Amino acid sequence: MYRIVKHMKNASIEQPLIYRVIRKIMYLINIGLVIRNAKIKKKGSPDGLPIPPLKLIFLVTDWYDIEKFLENGHNAFIYIKDTLSKNGIDIKNFKKILDFGCGCGRILRNWKNLENTKFYGTDVNPRLISWCKKYLDFVDVKTNKFSSKLGYNDNQFDFIYSVSVFTHFNEELQSFWMDELIRILKPGGYLLLTLRTSLKDFYDFTPQETEMFENGIPFVRNEKLVGSNLCKSYTPEKYVREKLAKNLEIVDIIRDAAVDFRQDVVLFKKPLNVSE
Repeated sequence: MYRIVKHMKNASIEQPLIYRVIRKIMYLINIGLVIRNAKIKKKGSPDGLPIPPLKLIFLVTDWYDIEKFLENGHNAFIYIKDTLSKNGIDIKNFKKILDFGCGCGRILRNWKNLENTKFYGTDVNPRLISWCKKYLDFVDVKTNKFSSKLGYNDNQFDFIYSVSVFTHFNEELQSFWMDELIRILKPGGYLLLTLRTSLKDFYDFTPQETEMFENGIPFVRNEKLVGSNLCKSYTPEKYVREKLAKNLEIVDIIRDAAVDFRQDVVLFKKPLNVSE
């Protein structure tokens, strides 16, 4: 726990100021993107819901691109449904679903027409949650602490998903949040995570990193920025199966399903009889 607390004191969650300034300048000189964003703002989102401010979109995606933000969230919505369907699971049977690390509703907004299911979202950034509370009134959202228990009951949710969140945690935080999500997940419920579980050419690993990964040892880049998009964690499938999964069953691992993030989708199930 000491290492977790230590990193949390140093974590900014947001990208460093100089990085944000440079990226904003790069955006402003990209006239084509500026014009495209302006047109989308004027026309409105295809789903009819408000579009978050660009500063919030950048905070959760690292881009100043409204179209990409909306497409990215919709793609995640599709592969979440497809992963469940592939494994014989009907999302309509879930009564309570949690988006852990919901940001400004990139994925949540896509669930607005799913009836008879109550949606929840939680995120560490109060600005993101404030926007969701104001504009996504079909979702119950709240702010969480970086490494403290969530304000939910044991065994509360039928399904929890967390897209491109664990990929920005170090090993200690991943373990902590797996324990917490298992606590609030119902026996027989499902947890879906996106992770980097396999070697890919574009990761550009060093020889040492490649050796670690092939031996089932996870590693993190930019750990001092843990929690932000600039911190990237790599968790080999061997480690996921032997340690990260804890007492959960692994239902499926789908390579590159989260194509926008260059991540794999892992679906877990909480056994009906879980020993606490």
